Amino acid sequence: MFSTHYHMLLDDFKDRKGITYYHMLHKSNEAQDRVMFLYKFVKGACQSSFGMNVARMAGLPPSILTKAKIKSGQFTRNLDEITKKIKEKKEMSV
Repeated sequence: MFSTHYHMLLDDFKDRKGITYYHMLHKSNEAQDRVMFLYKFVKGACQSSFGMNVARMAGLPPSILTKAKIKSGQFTRNLDEITKKIKEKKEMSV
């Protein structure tokens, strides 16, 4: 069993025998950037990460959360670009 916020790993393991995805059920309000965890373990991959919400619930200062949100956005864009390039290379080699 392992836990990850890196959704790219889900693709890497999706066809492996014995691998099944689960996540914690939640309710979220994107407009208010809030999440409520329902503490129910359900089958399937979670479609998003709630690290920022967890950091807010842990009491991190708003200035840190703002910087983290900016960095997270940059990281996501970079990761998406790298992932796209990797997929294009795989498609070209087939």
